[in-house]
Amino acid sequence: MCKITNSVVANHGHYCIDLEGTNAILDNNIVYGCGCGGINVIGGVQKTLTPGSNIISNNEIFNYSRIVRTYNPGVNVQGVGHTIKTNYIYNAPHNGILTSGNNNCMFVGNHLKSLCFEATDCGALYTGNSWIVRGNVVRQNTFEDIYDTEKISLGWPSVQGVYLDDQMSGWVVEDNTFINCQTGILIGGGRRNNITNNIFTNCTLSIHFDNRGMNWQNVTCKPGGSLEQGLESVNYQHPPWSTAYPDIVNIMNEHPCIPVYNIFENNVYCETASEKFMDATSAQVQSWYSEASNNNPRCNKIYMK
Repeated sequence: MCKITNSVVANHGHYCIDLEGTNAILDNNIVYGCGCGGINVIGGVQKTLTPGSNIISNNEIFNYSRIVRTYNPGVNVQGVGHTIKTNYIYNAPHNGILTSGNNNCMFVGNHLKSLCFEATDCGALYTGNSWIVRGNVVRQNTFEDIYDTEKISLGWPSVQGVYLDDQMSGWVVEDNTFINCQTGILIGGGRRNNITNNIFTNCTLSIHFDNRGMNWQNVTCKPGGSLEQGLESVNYQHPPWSTAYPDIVNIMNEHPCIPVYNIFENNVYCETASEKFMDATSAQVQSWYSEASNNNPRCNKIYMK
């Protein structure tokens, strides 16, 4: 076991802490001034769902990505079964937490603030483009001041607190608070995501939900497309995958390009600029075999910044 606690790690040219292994603990450290990202953690085996069981907790991570301004997050997560909890990640031009190839990870009680201010098409917590990155939970985090402040030269501003991009599926996002975000959560055509009991205050839009697999991105979800190739790469119809995620066994026979079985329930929103909870209509949500219920506009001082 590797354990790093109560340390200051600063002004390194690349990642300030680069960890690859299992059962490590990084706790109560101060990490700042990194040329690239803050903490890079890799561990576990995705194909066998063998957990890495690394814990990144109670760290203060800020003013990173000084040299490479994008895709160098406060915490970069790869692998299986990691816990990222109660960290304070703030003041960086792009992502706070970036994940790829990870399963069964917990992101709990983190505070992500003043991020993505120098970019577009990004999220304070970003992941995307997979049907096998599943079983991850985003719970009781605070996303605050997540929007661009620099002028965008190409395209248009698109900054999210939680960004489940390009048909990312099988995530739970619950009991989080979004304060002063451009968009709270983006669901980009994904399936079986549970978005429940979140609070959105002073956001331009609480939730964006679309059906990109039914139109401009349908080549990825058709038989033989990149999403099915990912499934095949882990032998998804056999254990341990078929037992860990039984809902994916017949995924190619269950409307693979439609964003099915998403749940948006018991969320609260207040003073959104768009004056609505979601940009998809009720009819669209229903036609995509998803469900939105009991999401209420409610202003209360306890929710306000």
